[in-house]
Amino acid sequence: MRLWGMAILVLWATLVSAQEQVVKLITVIGAKQVSQEAILLASGIRAGEKPNEEAVLAAQEAIERMGFFKRVAIERNADELVVRVQEWPVVEKVEISGNQAISSAELTKVLAIEVGKIFNSREMVARVKSVRDLYQRKGFFGDVLEVGFSIENPNTLAIQVLEMTVNSLVPYGNKRTRTDIIERLLFTKVGKPFNRNTWQSDIRRLHATNWFDDVKSFSHESSPGRLDLVPAVLEAKTGEWSAGLATEPGSPVVGTFSIAERNLMGTGQSLAFRGAQGLKTRGPSLEVEYGNPFLTANNLTLAASIYSRFSYRFAGLGLENGEDPIGEENLGERRVGATVGVAKALDTNTTAQAGLRIEDVKAAGSLSQGNPGIARQSGALASLIFGLTRNRRDSDVAPSKGDWFKLGVEPGFSRITQVGGSLKGTTGIGDHTFLKTTAEYRAYWGLDPSRTDEGLEKSSRIFALRVRYGSLLGNAPFSEQFFVGGTDSVRGYAQDRYWGSQMFVATLEYRHTLNRDLGIVGFVDYGGAWGGYGGLSDFTQSKRMNLHIGYGIGINYKVPRLGPLRIDFGADRSGRIRTHFQIATPF
Repeated sequence: MRLWGMAILVLWATLVSAQEQVVKLITVIGAKQVSQEAILLASGIRAGEKPNEEAVLAAQEAIERMGFFKRVAIERNADELVVRVQEWPVVEKVEISGNQAISSAELTKVLAIEVGKIFNSREMVARVKSVRDLYQRKGFFGDVLEVGFSIENPNTLAIQVLEMTVNSLVPYGNKRTRTDIIERLLFTKVGKPFNRNTWQSDIRRLHATNWFDDVKSFSHESSPGRLDLVPAVLEAKTGEWSAGLATEPGSPVVGTFSIAERNLMGTGQSLAFRGAQGLKTRGPSLEVEYGNPFLTANNLTLAASIYSRFSYRFAGLGLENGEDPIGEENLGERRVGATVGVAKALDTNTTAQAGLRIEDVKAAGSLSQGNPGIARQSGALASLIFGLTRNRRDSDVAPSKGDWFKLGVEPGFSRITQVGGSLKGTTGIGDHTFLKTTAEYRAYWGLDPSRTDEGLEKSSRIFALRVRYGSLLGNAPFSEQFFVGGTDSVRGYAQDRYWGSQMFVATLEYRHTLNRDLGIVGFVDYGGAWGGYGGLSDFTQSKRMNLHIGYGIGINYKVPRLGPLRIDFGADRSGRIRTHFQIATPF
C-alpha cells in the first residue's frame, strides 16, 4: 500500500510539473490558407508562458471561433504545444438548390460568399439570417436547410434552401359558386411558394366579389415546408330585385325598379336591369349591365352596358340641397349609348384597363340661342378609355390600411350638331377632339391593431385620404368638363357648383366604426375646378386655380342587402350647411 501511495504522489507531481512547465515552442500543423501568426494571435497563448489545461482548452475554442477550420486540436508535448487544424476548403463555386421564390443570383448576393477564399463557418451564421430576412421581406417563408461541400467537387459549396410551398388549396363552403371559379380568382397556386401578401390579396379579392357574406382563411403545415390552405366562404344571396318610389329634381315622385344577379349560375358573371320614370321628367331612364370576370382563359375581365338615361346638372339626390342657378328644373342632358371595357390583372395588386364609350347626347331645356344659361350642346360623342390601377389596401369593402392609385387617359371625339344657351350662331358646331387625364390616390391609416375578418365587426378608428387631379385638353363639350361641389367632391357646396378644364380635390376623413352596421365620420374637403366655360347667375367661375374648403360630419349605416348608406352634413366657407346623401362609402 505504501508503494502504491508513493506512485500516485509521483504521478501527480509529474502532471502538475507538466501543467506548470514553460511552453518554449508552439507549432501549427495543417494551416495553408490561414497564417500561423493569425492562429497564434487568436489562441492567446505565447511562448514563455505556463498555460494550464483550462487555458489550453480556451485557446482551442478561440481558434475554432475563427470559423476557418472544420477541426481544431491542441496537444501538449513537454515544453511544446502542437496545434493541429483542418481548414475548410477554398470556395470555387456556390450552388443553391430548393429555391423557387427567390433566384439563386439574389440569394448568392445576400449570402456574400467570396469565391476564391477559404470558407468561414462563423460568418455563415449571419449570412443564413440574411437569407431568412430576405424571404420575410418579400412575404415568403424560407430558410437555409443545409450547408456543405460536395463530395464529388470538394471546392463547391452546396446550399440547400427550404421554402414553404402550397401543398393543397381546397375551397370550403361554396355550394353555388363553382370551385374552379374561386380558384381562378386566386394567385396562390398549388406547388408554388406560399406568399402571405399574395394570399391576403387573394382573400381580399374574394371579399370584393360580393358573392360571399364572409371569407375566412385556414392553414395547416402538413409536413415541413408543405402548407395546406382552405379559403372558407359563406355564400351570400346574389340575386336582388327592388321596386319603389323616390324623388329627384323636376319630379316629386319617381318610380324605380332594379333586377340584378351578380353571380349567374355560380360563374361569377353579372347581369342587371335598372330603370326609373318620373311624373314630370323627360322620359324613362333605362340601363342594362353585364360583367364577366373570366372572359378568356387568362382571366381577361369584361364589363359592358347599354343605357338611355337623363343626367341632371346642379341637382342633388333625394335629401340633398340641389340648386339650379337659372331656375330650370330639368337642366341636364339625355345620354343614349353604350360602354364596353376589358381589364387584366398584371399582378396581385396592379390592373390595366381599356374601354370604349359611344353616346348620343341631347341637351335638355331650351336650345334657343342667346337665352341666359350654360352652354348647351347636342351631338355624338366617342372616347377611348385607358387606365392603370394599383390596389394595396387590406380590404376593398372597408379598408383600414394600405393605398390605392389610378391613372386614367381618355382621348375623345365629339360631333356637335346643335348649340344653344350661352352659345350663339354656329359657335361650337362641328367636329372636335379632346384629351382627358385623371389621377387619383387613396391612403388609409388604422389607429387600431390590424383587423382580422372578425375584426370588421369591432370598433375601429381610421384616417382616410383621397387626392384627385384632372386635366382636359382640346375642345370638349360642356358636359365633359370636370365638375366639383356636392356629394363626391367638396361637400357643403351645391352639386356641380364649379366646373372647368382642370380639377383638384383633396379629402381627409376620420372614420369611427361603432359596430358592424353603424359608424360616424368627420371630414374636410378642399378643392375646385377652373379654366372652363363661363359662369352664370350666382355660379361664378374662375379661369385660374381657386380652391374651396368644406367640412362637416356624417353618419354611415349598413342596410341589409342594400349596403352602406351615407348622410353627410357639410358646411361651406361661410358656414352654410347642406345635406348630402349617397349609397356606399365614397372611397
